[in-house]
Amino acid sequence: MILNQQIKKFREAKSLTQEDLAIQMNVARQSISKWEQGVSYPTIDNLVLLSKLLAIPLDTLILGDVAFPMPFAFGKPQTKLRVIILLFIPMMFLMASLVSLTNSLLYAFVYLGIAVFVFALFTTLSLFDYRRYHNYFVVEQFGLNVDITKGKLPCMKILKGLMGKRKGLFIAYDAIDTIILKIDTHGYAGSKGLNYRPRQYAMLRESISATIVLKDSKTYSLSMDPMFYINTQEYRYFYAIFKYFSEQNIRIIDESHILKSIKNEYDIIEQAYFITQRHQQS
Repeated sequence: MILNQQIKKFREAKSLTQEDLAIQMNVARQSISKWEQGVSYPTIDNLVLLSKLLAIPLDTLILGDVAFPMPFAFGKPQTKLRVIILLFIPMMFLMASLVSLTNSLLYAFVYLGIAVFVFALFTTLSLFDYRRYHNYFVVEQFGLNVDITKGKLPCMKILKGLMGKRKGLFIAYDAIDTIILKIDTHGYAGSKGLNYRPRQYAMLRESISATIVLKDSKTYSLSMDPMFYINTQEYRYFYAIFKYFSEQNIRIIDESHILKSIKNEYDIIEQAYFITQRHQQS
């Protein structure tokens, strides 16, 4: 998390030990240690005091000076290794099917069926969303490059992405009116307390998306699938990216409080379900 890293970074910049800072704040040294480890977090009063003692703005202390590299390809996989792993077993059965053509047409069709079944099974039950090879978007200085790759079947779009045939559309920031953020919690069925189960598989889990609404009323949907994992670069730069969008006079509607959850270091999926529960009870 950003906060614990910031406390340690600026404490050391001031040449203060944990004991020194603890004395100035009138807290136990163990409290400073826990804050820096991310085991616990300071109260609001202690955050304000930390900001004064370390001589940094409160926003910087909480969020860090997180700039993001530009252009930034949000969601674009950095390697094709996952595809090699995905195709390895189906390709083995496909080769067996081709070999069997000379001996038994029945076995050839059986092996072909197994290859198709294994491929479909892997893409459905995988934790990774293979659509990311084409449906990523690029944050640029003056606008966004969004995916408009065509294809009747999802696998055809994936293949185009792998072959470098993804088709993008540039949208200038001054053409964008609103960006709507949302986490789909349609699977929520709890009635007492927080009762939900995050869905891990790529094709089944909660959809994290952003909808771009242009000033001419056209809309484009952006996938935010990497936000499901906090160790991604997309998660790290998410707040900074949307802060940059706001600076471009784009209105941000955050229905699931994603930005607020990241700022407060909450689990964004859990918070989305909590909001759903609260709405159902009101």
